[in-house]
Amino acid sequence: MSFVSRIDYKNYGSFNKDSKKRDAKFEDKKQEEIQGLPISSGPKQRGRKPKIKILEEQNALDELRKKRKRLVTVLHQESSELELIEHLKTILLIIRNLSFVKTNEHHMIKCFKLVDVTCSLFVDLIDRDITFNCLDIITNIAKHIVLNELNCGSELVSALYLLLSSNEAENVID
Repeated sequence: MSFVSRIDYKNYGSFNKDSKKRDAKFEDKKQEEIQGLPISSGPKQRGRKPKIKILEEQNALDELRKKRKRLVTVLHQESSELELIEHLKTILLIIRNLSFVKTNEHHMIKCFKLVDVTCSLFVDLIDRDITFNCLDIITNIAKHIVLNELNCGSELVSALYLLLSSNEAENVID
């Protein structure tokens, strides 16, 4: 008759240090499972996050955004139209200076909104400085502009013709 039994290491003791460590980890995991604590000493899971985890993170981010909105005080100052035009001139001057660098051309063309706003400001002929800064920007990126893709392509050509036929044509040509 063959007698096979399992040896209970707890009654007889562990054979080496490694088995003692394994037993201790196993007991810790059992205690965590019993107490409902998350098991932290496991390998990291790979792949997608569970939907519940994603929703929890989104809710936490939404709460942070709400807190930030509550903490932000609005420092709204009414500006006159002249101040807004001065700000616009400054912004266009910066963009104009950036447009002279060849490495920036690609990035400026990728920003369709920038090209569209620049062209529409040029078409409106609001201010002389704004018009000439827009003209410089358009000139620098002209080889990338497709008139059919612009919202104001035909108006752009008309404004260019009008500007060249005006008294300021000498300044434009320079």
